[in-house]
Amino acid sequence: MIILEDAVEIRILHKQGKSIRKIVEETGKARNTVRKYLKNDSVPRYKKRAIKEPKLDAYKPYLIKRVDELIKEVKAKLFDQKILPRSNLRKALGYFCGLIPHLKNYTKKANARLENNVAERAIRPLALGRKNWLFVESEKGGEAAAILFSLVQSCKGIGVNPQEYLEDVMRRLMSHSSQKLYELLPDHWAKIRQSTTKT
Repeated sequence: MIILEDAVEIRILHKQGKSIRKIVEETGKARNTVRKYLKNDSVPRYKKRAIKEPKLDAYKPYLIKRVDELIKEVKAKLFDQKILPRSNLRKALGYFCGLIPHLKNYTKKANARLENNVAERAIRPLALGRKNWLFVESEKGGEAAAILFSLVQSCKGIGVNPQEYLEDVMRRLMSHSSQKLYELLPDHWAKIRQSTTKT
């Protein structure tokens, strides 16, 4: 079984240039275990965020410098008189300038992304099935479907099994206090579930 803290420690030591033999001596882990931790697939993808933090600290000055250079270049091009005012390039550069306040967010947190591909992939099944769900017969049916889709995508986003979540919530919904409905939201539900399984 892979322990995240061990994997992070071994990867940090490896990034510092230490050999596998030195890592084995310092951590007390077996040579095969160290090799296993150093493989890319040894740590689940969703747990690799903790490993990215030391990398981000090392590259942060370089990233910020490159982003500043890019912003200067784009602003110079935008205010250059050679680009036509209504051209697509001018529109794209204007769009980029509108995003400048948010451009350095990915340098502050290791798990921040430059693109929104995660959100796009999450709504893709909805976009593909749009014609199938075109006729929901009533406005309330459409609202119910939207709520269910939102809950399922929220569960997937935080790593909760949607089927298990929905089954548990549907059983508890009628007997649950109306003042504490927030406890049935996927993130709160997951925290409560983890605390009950630990005890």
